[in-house]
Amino acid sequence: MAAPIHHATHWQITAQTTLPDVVIAALEASAFGPFEIQLIEAREALMRQLSAGASDALILVDDGSGDALALAGELSPDTALLVVVSKLRPASVLDWLQRGAQDVLLRADLVAPSMALRLRAAIERHRLARDARMAYATDLDTGL
Repeated sequence: MAAPIHHATHWQITAQTTLPDVVIAALEASAFGPFEIQLIEAREALMRQLSAGASDALILVDDGSGDALALAGELSPDTALLVVVSKLRPASVLDWLQRGAQDVLLRADLVAPSMALRLRAAIERHRLARDARMAYATDLDTGL
């Protein structure tokens, strides 16, 4: 049996959208976390947070302005991306998934009981993909 994977004490989540206090409390206490939520709506503050690489996941709002694409381009490779859209249009959802988003959500999904699971699953999928890329880039003979 494989050794257990070490997990963070708290998963750091940055959200560009407001979340009801009850949702924040549920995420902070969730068995899938616990999560520490930082709500940052100002673009400049969000850019500073992203460039610091201090988040395990970013919940980003795609309002159709193109700003979400620019912000997504600034993500640290260690940050999982979840995108909130107004409608689940297949072309838009597939575009986000092809750009590396781990999940695309409706605003109503943010308050769903499954949100903690979806958030943790996005973090784990991103971690596994990052680890696979790193393993592929490692020379098996030298370990470099």
